[in-house]
Amino acid sequence: MGDRFLKLLLCIPLTVAPGFADGIGTINGGAGVLGPTFSQAPGFVAGVTIATPSTARHEIEGGAAINTVTYGGTTISIANGFLSLSPTAGSFDASTDTYTYTGGTWSITGSIPTLGIPDDTTLVNGAVAAIIAAFSGPSPSITFSTVDDTLDPILAGFLGISGTGWNDPGTIQLTDVTLGAGGSWEAVTFGADVPLTPVPEPASIVLLGTVLIAVAEAVRRRPQRQSK
Repeated sequence: MGDRFLKLLLCIPLTVAPGFADGIGTINGGAGVLGPTFSQAPGFVAGVTIATPSTARHEIEGGAAINTVTYGGTTISIANGFLSLSPTAGSFDASTDTYTYTGGTWSITGSIPTLGIPDDTTLVNGAVAAIIAAFSGPSPSITFSTVDDTLDPILAGFLGISGTGWNDPGTIQLTDVTLGAGGSWEAVTFGADVPLTPVPEPASIVLLGTVLIAVAEAVRRRPQRQSK
């Protein structure tokens, strides 16, 4: 009896918990596995200016250059890749030289000639959850998180993954930072990494938890064998 329950318990995560929307969990191998990563490769000369004007603190002008996308050991070159952030609200903390933005949208546009994807194509886009631009430390950067990200269908098909159901923790490295009056700032981007992560599907997680609880309760209630 105990052996049967143990086998059932071991099999449950494999049979009821793909765990991610649109089959992403199955394709990506499960929780904690990253999706494709969009990057500005080391040594790539970008020189792109990014800034917030004093007259509109919720705006972020400019962006960062993106020239590769990597997934499963495969790296694909992106031509004219550009990452832009368009938040709808923002605030400035003068004591820490930190800017916080919320809401809005983000995107990476460009072309992938090897896949026949033309210039100015939206390769990935989604909604902004939060953006933090911090300048007080030794390594000024912009970190951001997004939700409901969508990949270009041609790119998603080539990589063999779902085009929807992604989140994104991104980082943009900055140099030549200038802080202006009224909360304005300007900097030059020299690096960027944007790894997409699959979004857990709540229904699958609840189902897995429910089944595991039921099995544990059954094991607890089963009669104990009398020792001879």
